[in-house]
Amino acid sequence: MTTKFRNIIFAILVILTSFSLSLSSYSKYLLLFNDDSRVNNIDYSVINPAVSGLIPNPSIVAMFRLPLAGIGESAQQGALALNYPFSFRDGVGFYIANSHIGAEKLLRLNLSYGHVFGKRLFGGLGLGMINSSFDLPPDDPLSQNNSALSPTISVGAVWKPVDKIMVAFSAVDVNSPNLALSNDGSGFPAMLFLGMSYKVSKFMEPNFSVAYRSKVIGDEANPIFDLSLRGKFYYDVVSWCLGVNSSKFYGGLNVKIPGIWQGIGISYSVEIPLESDLRHEGIMAHSFGLKINGPLLRVLNPDFSCDSLATKRIILRGSKTEIKAFLSNKGKAGRRNVPVVFRVFEGGSWNLIYPIEVLPSLQPGQSRVLSKAWTPKKKGVDTIQVCINVNERVLPLIKPILKDSKLSNNCRKLAITVTAPPETVIIKPLYTKLSATQMLVKVEEEPLVPVVFFDFNSDSLDSIAIHVITAYAARLSKNPDAKIIVFGFAESTETDPQNLAKRRAQRVHELFERLGVGEQVK
Repeated sequence: MTTKFRNIIFAILVILTSFSLSLSSYSKYLLLFNDDSRVNNIDYSVINPAVSGLIPNPSIVAMFRLPLAGIGESAQQGALALNYPFSFRDGVGFYIANSHIGAEKLLRLNLSYGHVFGKRLFGGLGLGMINSSFDLPPDDPLSQNNSALSPTISVGAVWKPVDKIMVAFSAVDVNSPNLALSNDGSGFPAMLFLGMSYKVSKFMEPNFSVAYRSKVIGDEANPIFDLSLRGKFYYDVVSWCLGVNSSKFYGGLNVKIPGIWQGIGISYSVEIPLESDLRHEGIMAHSFGLKINGPLLRVLNPDFSCDSLATKRIILRGSKTEIKAFLSNKGKAGRRNVPVVFRVFEGGSWNLIYPIEVLPSLQPGQSRVLSKAWTPKKKGVDTIQVCINVNERVLPLIKPILKDSKLSNNCRKLAITVTAPPETVIIKPLYTKLSATQMLVKVEEEPLVPVVFFDFNSDSLDSIAIHVITAYAARLSKNPDAKIIVFGFAESTETDPQNLAKRRAQRVHELFERLGVGEQVK
């Protein structure tokens, strides 16, 4: 394969795929940003096999690095990495890198496997091949030993003692493969890497690492100490990096474009050498890349549910009532600080019942009962709604906190009726026996109050009034010697209150007549 043809292939990969440059061992990809390696080439980047066990979604990563200087011609380096998690504890990765710096050409293929041990330890194993060659004239005596193909073995581990701290270790090319021109292996790994990061916040994440190489060229620094700061801002759309190590200062920017799966990232980084070596000759190096994130496959989400609501179905206006919400988590993961919103539809609009409640914790399989006091202000038919872990598109006043595997059961509604209290109530039984009968009703069953209410300026009986009169007529039919007098009342604002009061009393009497107890009602 000619040098020109290989460069064209990697240029196409850059256009069709993507790359996110990152040094942070806390991030999902280790040391593809800063190519600390024994020969400072991208194909010797520290690719920790344990990363394949960390990545929660399929990804395609590609980059093209152009130092713009080198021995004989501009150095060019490119890489492509693919990762796929096929279970909650296992993942595989594929890595290919090509470099052409001066007369030296390197091609690396690597297959890695990562596994999750418990919850905080990740381990990985990498197997691959290295093809090393040099562009030499045919009459050069060294051209007879100009190419070498060697297998490689790499191991790595990542440990997360707590959520914000991550420690990474890897040994690259443990078997120390032979390279071209009789460049025999030293018997030691090509590189030993140890790194740690602490995530202060999403805006600031310091990282420190040290890498020791078994072979160096000239007076290259060894080991390499690296210190960097990384972070994200603008809703995690933009990520940045600034760092310095023993040989160079570097910085980069990555912009994430949402829309396809987990987004597409476009990145750029620059390296400024702190020393003039055979590789860089004191000239800056530029890296360009794209990255495609596939859909999340390794995610344990909660499934919060508002199972039911309980409250009085008929509430008197101005009286305080209690709303009970029965909440549960039917998912596979628990969360802390879960928001629960109570709101009511009254007066033609939704109104939140403040303050917003927060459950300290809701673990898988757990249930909670949350109560909220509410005082209705207007009569009519209202709707109470309770939502757990609501999305901001559902309730704009509430910001999203958690991802929920199923949103359809997060909210529950309940219709209630709010009634208005009467202005004046007078109950005047005619006989003492009626009072005794009334007492029997209260003792034996739910209270039956011989008072019915009308809407303002109306003499029509609603369903509640009909129900009360029907129950009262049934009791009168069992006590034929009991008699009552119906009094009608009207609002003082009515132009003819006496006429309205008479009509209301007549409507009640007519209903008693239809129920067969009209002779006991006057």
